[in-house]
Amino acid sequence: EIIEEMTNYEIYHSKFQYQYLIQKLKRVSKKAAWQLTQQLQSGLFEPAAFEVAFGNREGAVPPIVIRLKNGETLLIQGVIDRVDKVTLDDEHYIKIIDYKSGRKSLSLSDIYNGLQMQLMVYLKACLDNPQYFSVEEVLPAGAFYFKIDDPMIESTEQIAERIEAKIASELKMDGFSLEIAKVLRSLDTALYENKSSNVIQVKLKVDGDFTKDSKVMPLEAFEGMVKHVNETISTIGSELLQGKIDI
Repeated sequence: EIIEEMTNYEIYHSKFQYQYLIQKLKRVSKKAAWQLTQQLQSGLFEPAAFEVAFGNREGAVPPIVIRLKNGETLLIQGVIDRVDKVTLDDEHYIKIIDYKSGRKSLSLSDIYNGLQMQLMVYLKACLDNPQYFSVEEVLPAGAFYFKIDDPMIESTEQIAERIEAKIASELKMDGFSLEIAKVLRSLDTALYENKSSNVIQVKLKVDGDFTKDSKVMPLEAFEGMVKHVNETISTIGSELLQGKIDI
């Protein structure tokens, strides 16, 4: 209905190309909404906030404050697409989700080298402001990209459920999850039963260990990455003030 309203103008119906794109937009949006619903139903997390703004704007979460070596202050602002929350044994966990239209994969080396700092910055904004979620402390359960797409599946399967499962696997969230069993179960309650997940990038071996391509990190690694990104931004800020403005 929203797309119909947005495209209810003569120009959108003037070419078959535009009409095709409108139908594609409807299809992709429907697929994304359904997959997001399925992912939530597969776990215990519930959406806590959408379009979470942090910065100096009215009603926003306070900006991230970074002190530079020369005494100047750098303020970071942004908007987080979605934050989900769950409470486990009186501990409050959050997961950050950023919607992407392209094929973006979260890489530890890219985070470390300052090429993919966005999700860690978002995570820091939430961890520094637990009062926004009406609690005293929040812990990171994960940071993820969700790809908005309508993948084409090559398969000889005739059973709709199996095809849907393959589509779900293509659209699983890409990012790192906290390496704690109760948190992983809250992200996907069937993970340990199925030995793999259609929600997060995690698989288990027969002996219960994680496979090499599983994207999991202990709490210390999450905290270390957030701290490292903070230091990287501080270095970049200092360099900018010194006149270094290359990419």
